[in-house]
Amino acid sequence: MPRIFQMFRPRLALVALALVLSPALSATPGAAEEDSPDYRRMNFDLFEASKEGRTGAVKALLEQGASVKARNRFGNTALTYAARSGNVETVNVLLEAGSDLNHQNLNGSSVLFDATKRNKEQVALFLLEQGADVNPVNLDQMSALTVASYNGLTKLAKLFLEKGAAADIRDKTGKSPLIYATGNGHGEIVILLLDAGVDSNTAYANDLTSLMWAAAYGHEDIAMLLMERGAVVDTQDNRGRTALMMAAENSHAGMVALLVAKGADPAKADKKGVTAGKLALDSGDAATVQALKSP
Repeated sequence: MPRIFQMFRPRLALVALALVLSPALSATPGAAEEDSPDYRRMNFDLFEASKEGRTGAVKALLEQGASVKARNRFGNTALTYAARSGNVETVNVLLEAGSDLNHQNLNGSSVLFDATKRNKEQVALFLLEQGADVNPVNLDQMSALTVASYNGLTKLAKLFLEKGAAADIRDKTGKSPLIYATGNGHGEIVILLLDAGVDSNTAYANDLTSLMWAAAYGHEDIAMLLMERGAVVDTQDNRGRTALMMAAENSHAGMVALLVAKGADPAKADKKGVTAGKLALDSGDAATVQALKSP
């Protein structure tokens, strides 16, 4: 061993011994070692009780000294897990104990976002009553309104908009609440978003419009709604594709018939010269091919 390390060897050994013996001291400075509770263990138990919505256990652990500010390696707090559990009473106990209502984990997900994402509507409503901010976004740039629109949670989407949620927010992929609501067939949320001022002709990632999404997924009622709100039928995306082409490609004969009736041009071609008729033939669906020929 080099001489310099030999000189400090006794001191290093003492430091190492102190670190091994004093995990509790690091958690509670000044506490007597033999009397220090295991705060790390208590915080772990608090997380587990919160995950399972065991309100009584949560209360007991808080009384024993577990911390509502403790975070795990994901940046989640006990409140995060309580919100995911769907137990409003547990959430309330943690908030009363000082939990951060608007805490965001390392992924940027807020407590409200997590409750909404997991369809815990009652918890989300309670968090709103307590004043939760509706506009934080996670690392994917998704807000609580984004996931409410995706999941079809009409009541929450309405409340988020009333609380000032950004109606036309774009996530990391360029999609918006309107796109998600349209693609998943949530017509009531589509109406809410249009009423909130979102333009039915707004182009999103790859110049796709909400009408194109409705056409691609075969949601005729939503397509009709969008056209009634001014959606242009023959708008083209960055490939030159129209809503009619997307409906034809996906064998949605009813959608094809609707779009043709609303003035969509079957002869329009994309940037490669492909028409809706060619896409319909390639799909092998006779009903779709016939719908294109109907007046």
